[in-house]
Amino acid sequence: MKNRKILIGVLALFILATMVSGSLAIYQASINDIDDSFAAAKFVIDSDTNGGFFENILIVAPGDTVKSNFVIKNYTGSDITETDMKLDVTVTLDSEITPLNMWLEDSNGNKLGNGITGGEGTITYDSKTAVFTANVAKDVTYTVVCKWPEGTTSNGDIKFQGKSASFSIKVTGTQVIDTTAN
Repeated sequence: MKNRKILIGVLALFILATMVSGSLAIYQASINDIDDSFAAAKFVIDSDTNGGFFENILIVAPGDTVKSNFVIKNYTGSDITETDMKLDVTVTLDSEITPLNMWLEDSNGNKLGNGITGGEGTITYDSKTAVFTANVAKDVTYTVVCKWPEGTTSNGDIKFQGKSASFSIKVTGTQVIDTTAN
């Protein structure tokens, strides 16, 4: 009798499970071999120095202002940067000609960053916002302006004849992330 009660209990549980699940079958599905991949966005920054320096020595004398352009672009060939990009530009002047002043300008002649006086120093400019938009090829022209204020024979400008000055430019592109999305 005890076995019969156990058998009836198991059968009742079996029927109850069938009614609740709707079936004794268990469904399972698998999808195999889904291949997908991702790649880092293209990030391109390049320069073009058709403005004069890097190829020629700039000659400056008291009273002269010398300008030289450089172009930064977010593409090379058919590769265009795929992210918005801001720019940081650093110009470093190392000069034996202490009267020299130097500054950086955009293509509209606006001064960017801090200037240099006294023949030595560093100009730093941070665009703070995107200069380049993702997937849009663009050239941006900057101008380095070097001015030797007009002096007099009494201020000793003659002692700088034949002296040299050099400057270097470093441009860093940084992805701009839109924090308002999502």
